[in-house]
Amino acid sequence: MIDYNKYTYNGWGLSKEALQTLEKLINDNSLTSAVEFGSGQSTHFLEDIGIDYVSFDDDTYYAAPFENVIISDLKELDDSSFSKVINNEVEYVDVNLNFKRPQRKHTRQKNCFYTIKKDLILPKFDLVILDGPNGNGRSLAYNFLKSYLLPTSFILIDDYTHYPFEDHLKLTYPNSEIVHEYKVGRDEWCIYKINI
Repeated sequence: MIDYNKYTYNGWGLSKEALQTLEKLINDNSLTSAVEFGSGQSTHFLEDIGIDYVSFDDDTYYAAPFENVIISDLKELDDSSFSKVINNEVEYVDVNLNFKRPQRKHTRQKNCFYTIKKDLILPKFDLVILDGPNGNGRSLAYNFLKSYLLPTSFILIDDYTHYPFEDHLKLTYPNSEIVHEYKVGRDEWCIYKINI
């Protein structure tokens, strides 16, 4: 049983309700492996629940101090490359190394996602927690994940109303369906089931 009172709920990380819903989702669907974008208290939750995971973050200050956390610089794509990746005209791993680090740090970053090299070897995942980086670049995860998702997977998208994350998801996973939506005050997240 997870003690949800030990986590810090400050508006940056996932809420208690999100974590409780994730626990139920993991248990009800026998999920075994997760990839997380934006490390922090949800990484502590993944450790506590005992699921295999890999977590990406760009800042050692905010990232959870676990060996499964990959610290990776952000790359800021130009608008044209961002659009091509979102529309699946090019692969994120083929273009991301061509770009520089972002101008803005931590908030409202434009077209930014984690640096990912082609030779990175990852397992297949049935759960995605998309809580970073801040800004519209989270949508770049969808293209990257095409090679890493199991045929039936779930993705939690935090702050899903801030940018067209859902529209971008449908471009890569047209058979995806929303299975949970939560909007209370500034706490907004949803969960999609991905069918490949």
